[in-house]
Amino acid sequence: MDDRLYRLVQTIARYPKDKEYALVLFEDGYISSHLYNTQELAVIPVYNRVHGRAIAVVHTHPIPRTAPSIADLKTLAIMSRYGTPAHLVTVFSYKDRVKVTVYTAKRRIDPEELKEIMMLSSHYEHIPLLSDKQVREQAYKLRKYGIVVERYDLMLKD
Repeated sequence: MDDRLYRLVQTIARYPKDKEYALVLFEDGYISSHLYNTQELAVIPVYNRVHGRAIAVVHTHPIPRTAPSIADLKTLAIMSRYGTPAHLVTVFSYKDRVKVTVYTAKRRIDPEELKEIMMLSSHYEHIPLLSDKQVREQAYKLRKYGIVVERYDLMLKD
């Protein structure tokens, strides 16, 4: 994980746990902050006329996720159309620990591939708790589409 993403993870991990939050990093270094309720649809800007394309979206999850949500993968695919690499980062913090998953699109994901990814991911979306084997299996399958998955268990710095 590069330094910019690491700093955003450390920042967002300290946000209140009552709602979901997102930080969007644009190619010129500008960061926009977004707040949304878990039941509402989130709208994350992936392009800005002034700041360029979003190169990373870092967002919180109220519970730890072992697989990317379909919304996360759609956002990553859309970001990849504006340029790569594109990063989507999920953050779950508890006490002084932070569980981080980084999904990186290394290449442009076209609409047909996105349909295939949605089909693949819908299977994992409905399994309440994935085993380590299933998590590795999904990460391996996503590699076919140029998506690399990295997982971290970090200490929250003061």
